[in-house]
Amino acid sequence: MVQIAAVGGYGEVGRNCTAFKVGDDVVLVDLGLHLDHYIKFTEDEEEEVHDVSPKLLAAVGAIPDLSSIKDWDKQIRAVILSHAHLDHIGAVPFLASHFEHVPIYGSAFTIEVLKELLKDKDIDAELDLRVVAPHKRVRVGKQLEFEFYPVTHSTPDTMLVVLHTPEGDIVYANDFKLDNHPTLGKPVEIKPLEALKTNVLAVVCECLNANEATKTPSESIAREMLHEVLLETKTTKKAIFVTTFSSHIARLQSILEVAKALDRKPVFLGRSLAKYIYAAKDAGIVDLTKQAEVIKYGAHVKKFLRHLDRPYRYVFITTGHQGEPKAVLSKIIDEHLFKFEPEDIVVFSCHTIPVPTIEANRKHLEEKLRKLHLRVYTDVHVSGHASREDLREFLDILRPKYVVPSHGDPVMTKAYVGLAKEQGYSNDHIFAMTEGDRITLPAGNRQ
Repeated sequence: MVQIAAVGGYGEVGRNCTAFKVGDDVVLVDLGLHLDHYIKFTEDEEEEVHDVSPKLLAAVGAIPDLSSIKDWDKQIRAVILSHAHLDHIGAVPFLASHFEHVPIYGSAFTIEVLKELLKDKDIDAELDLRVVAPHKRVRVGKQLEFEFYPVTHSTPDTMLVVLHTPEGDIVYANDFKLDNHPTLGKPVEIKPLEALKTNVLAVVCECLNANEATKTPSESIAREMLHEVLLETKTTKKAIFVTTFSSHIARLQSILEVAKALDRKPVFLGRSLAKYIYAAKDAGIVDLTKQAEVIKYGAHVKKFLRHLDRPYRYVFITTGHQGEPKAVLSKIIDEHLFKFEPEDIVVFSCHTIPVPTIEANRKHLEEKLRKLHLRVYTDVHVSGHASREDLREFLDILRPKYVVPSHGDPVMTKAYVGLAKEQGYSNDHIFAMTEGDRITLPAGNRQ
């Protein structure tokens, strides 16, 4: 018997966590933050966030509430992490004491990032962190094995998690895109996925872009967008600031390419950027420190900017793309760390995460930038998530018996359910779960 429990990330965007029970063995896939709730809560708190109890963070919806699977607690054999984004691994430091005797599996980059997060939070728990290579089967129970299948996304080393059970395979696809022309790493290999087709019991699939009636553009398009914005417009004697997701190593590499073409020195500013850059280096993916200066700590950033000569000789890559008040870009504005001139350039190589607190922060930051008469470019970006036609193709490749939409609000979930019905799935084979729900496969009866 196979059971699936929706612990977090169902009917919402963030704090992804799904529990799978096969016989007497349970595995958790992902342990993520809800970024909106987390940011709102930590800004309201005077104390350091690592002093806040997991129970309190769960109560405000910032991390998954494991009490919903309390009856499975003693049967948890492993935590499996699909990739390095905070909405998939960010809760691990806060729940570390819960998993001191449970192995935590991930790709090389994901584990390196997790190590940095644990260091940041000063976590001294002795966690059993294990790096797993793609296509290596790992036994995590009497009747349960898992395997990583590499997939493209907006951070390196992202994996589909394939659970091999006696009832069939379960494919956890949360998050991914089908990029045929990535700028870092290889395209998605379709043939290994097609080989699973005859034995896929269920797919647990993200639905963030299920309403977008298109195919998600390749990361190579984002690189061209950056080139167009910065190489085909007048930038002479103008300061250039670019901000993007710190974990988006491919995008950071493209920004360095632009800096080189402009004959400017690239400088990374901020702790989050440093964290992911060094993780990529330690994981053997790419060493961006050979191409750029990295200034990690706030005091060093302030000193560097205040003693800066001829800023038009640099490209500054900063944290703060979502308007976070404590990030470098916001501090540069609020604390007057840099003397902007009219028509200096700020590029947001990202979309705004669609949750209220983040949208408000970002809007507020953009208003401040425009009051300084800067040239502000937004949405110089392509998504790392599969759109409707990618999701359709993915279902066609795997043809699972059951479909479970995840990682999306009710509107996104409804759109994915509609897509599954277009592909021939009946209501009996589609499970739109919400937090706390459980289903049993293959019968698929709600508990």
